[in-house]
Amino acid sequence: MAQEQVKALKEKIVADLHDKVGANLGKYFSDSSDAGFFHPDEDVRILSSVQYDPNPLKRLSSSVGGEYDIENARLVYQSFPDLTPYKACDERIWVYLTHGPCFAYTQKRWLDGKKSWNEDRKVKLIQRHFFVRGGVRGWQRNNAISHLWWSAHIASKCNDLDFEKALEILLHQTDLRKSIVERPSISQSAKVFSAIMKVLENIYDEGEKDFFQRKSGRKAPYLEFTRFINRHGGTRFLDALSEKDLRNLMKNLADEARVA
Repeated sequence: MAQEQVKALKEKIVADLHDKVGANLGKYFSDSSDAGFFHPDEDVRILSSVQYDPNPLKRLSSSVGGEYDIENARLVYQSFPDLTPYKACDERIWVYLTHGPCFAYTQKRWLDGKKSWNEDRKVKLIQRHFFVRGGVRGWQRNNAISHLWWSAHIASKCNDLDFEKALEILLHQTDLRKSIVERPSISQSAKVFSAIMKVLENIYDEGEKDFFQRKSGRKAPYLEFTRFINRHGGTRFLDALSEKDLRNLMKNLADEARVA
């Protein structure tokens, strides 16, 4: 593994880029793989406390629609094996990547086919996926690269499930990941998260695709499932339940969600 010290844009450069997205639309939609958003020496800081391997990032697949998100998440996580959640909240790292080494990937993945959009929509789209704004949602869902790392990190917290399988289930459906990650009663406890993922694994392996899909105007059952979990989490301490009781509860809530 070719380890290097992580690079990050200076805070002022990040702010300037964010404020000038409208003026830089031509660069974002250019055909160049390096649009020259910053000076590689003057505008970049070396973070000596964080190391990474840049090679996996070169293999990211930019297919529109997210069909390669599982593999991409694996590659980003492989690239940053020692990154902590605290350091992963540093916007400067991710903005450096989306405007530098991973610009071509980010552009293709999120801007392809959007050139005809009006300026306001394009600016908002770029600010959402090339930067990290909006707190947890910005890191874990919106930024083109950080959301891949966070998906893999969350999957790694599942104690009772193989990492690869957990990642596959978590990224099988974009809204499923969002529903889990953005609900504190689910995502903040490894024990609760593991019980949920184990139930979802059984459903997934049994080929019950309807559980993950909308049907005839109804919400997908998994959305009801996560809503029921959040409801219980607000009235009782899920983490205090035994693993057996917790898993039984999750199974019962999944059954309820099927008929809700």
